[in-house]
Amino acid sequence: MPETPVESRNSSNISHDLRTPLNHIIGYSELMAEEAEDNGQQMFVESLRSIRLIGKQLLGLLNDTFSSLKSGPPLMRLRKARTDLMMMADQVTAHTNALEKQVQRPDQAAFSADLHKIAAAVETFKALIDYALATEEVTPLVSRPALNAGMLLVVDDNVGNREVLSSMLERQGHTVVTAENGQRALDLLTAQTFDLVLLDILMPELDGFEVLRQLRASDTLRHVPVIVISALDDLDDVARCIELGAEDYLSKPFDRVLLRARIGASLERKRLRDQELAYLKQVDRLTYAASAVETDTFEPDSLVDMAARTDSLGQLARVFVHMAHEVYAREARLKHERFAVTINEAQKAESVAAITDTDYFQALRQKVQRHP
Repeated sequence: MPETPVESRNSSNISHDLRTPLNHIIGYSELMAEEAEDNGQQMFVESLRSIRLIGKQLLGLLNDTFSSLKSGPPLMRLRKARTDLMMMADQVTAHTNALEKQVQRPDQAAFSADLHKIAAAVETFKALIDYALATEEVTPLVSRPALNAGMLLVVDDNVGNREVLSSMLERQGHTVVTAENGQRALDLLTAQTFDLVLLDILMPELDGFEVLRQLRASDTLRHVPVIVISALDDLDDVARCIELGAEDYLSKPFDRVLLRARIGASLERKRLRDQELAYLKQVDRLTYAASAVETDTFEPDSLVDMAARTDSLGQLARVFVHMAHEVYAREARLKHERFAVTINEAQKAESVAAITDTDYFQALRQKVQRHP
């Protein structure tokens, strides 16, 4: 059946997203093979060339899947090709695992890091396939928004990793901003508000550990939740991240379903904490209002918005405003009564003086004094 414009546009996005990790697999394996050959490391060359070949085959199969005009819509064809795509991706994983076992010397750390990037690209490729097909089952070819979408900051020095992770998160309905190093991440966190940070550890200029340390030392940023996503899987590194304030830790390559669950849980905790802080600020306003009543500086209109709330705090605010009005009304009555008493006393004094100041009254007083 012919594709609608929406279907065509979305299938094109899916095809583009799937090609990105394949480009990483092909590109890294090709560069690593050339470097290994230049360095006389022939034991690595054959496996790296095999990875590159499988990457090319995956790309060819993917192109056939999305370019063919036969056999139904693109995602239906992707579902049929899933088994072959996953099997070939697992072959790449097998080669990277075998190569990793051969890496022994400290000077091969960069080689090992590149192997991890290929392995992460494989897992991302597989996760994107499953996500695309899972999305199709619920709402065909339409991105599903996250139940608790947020503003996320992705921090990773590898542009490919940033692009793949950002694409996955945006498909879940999140708004994503990226940073290529720790210093750029701190600058962004200072300039705008984020609900969650996804942080790599091994980065130039400022690594993830230092970012966590500076966030923890900041009064304004210490409560921003951070999930570390790193190739470091040593237990001491994980413990260090948690001690420095990270909320969670995932190893690369990460599990897509687990990452989505961790992000959702972090955003929900932040939402509840924000609600609690907002509630406490309203309680502070009531406390301040109580002090203002004592000093006769309370403005009833200052609590109008709080009194409009439908929860128990709103009810308390309404009762407080009513009581404040009663206090002011009572004070006004007392002032009026005191003023009235003062007037009555003055009138009485004038009446008494009108009598006692007369010549007749003065003559009587003298007679009384002469005859006690």
